[in-house]
Amino acid sequence: MNSNIEHIFLHIGLPKTGSSSIQSTLFHKKNQIHLKKAGYLYPSSIERNHSSPLFSAFCDEPENYRLNIKKGFSIDEIRLYNNRNLFFLEREIRNTNSSFLVLSSEEFPNFSCQNIVHFKEYLTSLTNNEVKIDIIVYVRLPLLRAISDIQQTIKNGDTELVAKRIIMQRTKHFFRERIEKFLEIFGKKHLKVYEFEKAIKHPFGLVGHFLSVIGFNEKSIQPYKFITVNQRISQVSADIISYINFKKPIIINNQLNRERYREDCHCLFKIRGKPYDIRRSDKEIIYEYSKEDTFWLKEQFNVDYTKKPYFDIEKEDYVYGENICEDIEQAYTKASPVIRQLIYQYFQEEVKDTKMTTPNKKQFLKTLKKIEEKKSSKRLSLIKQLKLVKNYHLIKQSGLFDKSYYLNNNEHSDPIKSNPIFHYLKVGVDQGKDPSKDFNTAFYLQRHLDVRNEKINPLVHYILHGKSERREIRKNFSPLDFLILSDSNSLLNWVFDYMRWHPLIYLDILNTKANISNSDNTITQERIKELLNYKNTNMNPDQIVAGGVLYVEKNAEKVIRKIKAYKPQIKICFIQTASEITGTELLQKSMEHKENLLILLAIKTKATGLSDKNKEEIINRIFAFLAIESWKPI
Repeated sequence: MNSNIEHIFLHIGLPKTGSSSIQSTLFHKKNQIHLKKAGYLYPSSIERNHSSPLFSAFCDEPENYRLNIKKGFSIDEIRLYNNRNLFFLEREIRNTNSSFLVLSSEEFPNFSCQNIVHFKEYLTSLTNNEVKIDIIVYVRLPLLRAISDIQQTIKNGDTELVAKRIIMQRTKHFFRERIEKFLEIFGKKHLKVYEFEKAIKHPFGLVGHFLSVIGFNEKSIQPYKFITVNQRISQVSADIISYINFKKPIIINNQLNRERYREDCHCLFKIRGKPYDIRRSDKEIIYEYSKEDTFWLKEQFNVDYTKKPYFDIEKEDYVYGENICEDIEQAYTKASPVIRQLIYQYFQEEVKDTKMTTPNKKQFLKTLKKIEEKKSSKRLSLIKQLKLVKNYHLIKQSGLFDKSYYLNNNEHSDPIKSNPIFHYLKVGVDQGKDPSKDFNTAFYLQRHLDVRNEKINPLVHYILHGKSERREIRKNFSPLDFLILSDSNSLLNWVFDYMRWHPLIYLDILNTKANISNSDNTITQERIKELLNYKNTNMNPDQIVAGGVLYVEKNAEKVIRKIKAYKPQIKICFIQTASEITGTELLQKSMEHKENLLILLAIKTKATGLSDKNKEEIINRIFAFLAIESWKPI
């Protein structure tokens, strides 16, 4: 609990109201310094957009959350992701001297009432029960918001037809469904609603208006670097992307399409042309749908969007001029093979003579073919190019590639002018370059001959297979810091399942399972060496403690002596069952602690026989023994 924080601002980002610009500006490194000097904390330990970390942690079904699906997360990976985010967020809040906390998310409006109550309780538990919480919401003219929302939905992976249907239905009770629940839980006094159209007229734009709302004056706003993101796309871009999403949806059966990835259409966002728009008839429908909702907004917050917009101008069509074709060619060179194929197919099937004459279309398709041939001349086949792009995003999302390290440890090769990850995939491996200080390329290929023989990129192999197979990735590795032993499988399983979610603990899962299921309790010197030489990978060794668990039914003292003789500094926690020890006597008698040895006593029944209080105290004793922060997993 941090009683320094007196005031929390929750920015409830409604779609297309500049939320990304607010988040990017507050997250910027230089702006973070200004914020902290002024006594404000915008957490930097989690993603700049708090939507994914917080919604995933507090929503009812994170496995069905679209962003988790797009990331390809399994249920276990989602739980690890949630625990990691909350752990570092709580640590940052706990250690700050700031008086004001600012959180911003476009997913807050999608919380259920129960989620909001839970989240409010969570925030007060981190600060204090008297903390003031204010809700900040920007609203926008329903028609303009709906048009922007449709094009954003297309960008996110839907077709235009589906996007229109979703947004039109959403318009009926858009403001009320998203704002009323916050009104009920926090009260009108703490709910600040501002018109987007007025806010952008602030001398420093929308972000300047937001800063003024949370307590800054114009003089204190002036030093900030303002970042504007997520601009509108053109009608041309929307039509092509909609076609791509129809032919190859990014999500199929609630899973990420293996031929697509999250950002594969970003290259099409900058195609010039008339801004995205919808037909006049669609605008009429949106207006009619939004009537009741706008009257509610006016009644509650005196924001008047009830006046009917002017619909006289019909949506303008377009032709493929020289600038548009140049932009498409440029995007085509950057697109993945799958997207290139679909762009080519789009012009073959969808572009009519009214937008591009037949001779011009033939010439344009020839140009696209030449671009494809040029790529092939570089000996990158369609399959190889697809693999290259997939591997790039695989490495990028893994967090195992350190760009600074890669660029700064480059004394044996020419200066790197291309993207470091692409450089590593194309030539870096042949040059023996390492993607980070923790991954030794040459060692991985020498150690694992199957990878070298199959000519697989070593880091890609490790991400896909090697990590789960616990393959060695470097010559110098950190041995285990601790071992937890027990003569009870159920106790060991329970402790393991609790501790495995701690963001600062890395547990040896494979060895754990092998020992729990192994009926042979003979501990050999070789087996001890195998456990103690387990690698601490993909973690900062200064923060992470690596450990394993071991099941021993008999001769526990002999096992401990062997381990201590092999590595005297290792910490050992032994959880021993004793049928005569029950209830409150358990924790009163489990106090023995000598140097690096902790012995805890537990009842000789299933782990579920322990009360929650006893379980928590046992776990806290282990955390204290390991000198690591306590953490209760979600």
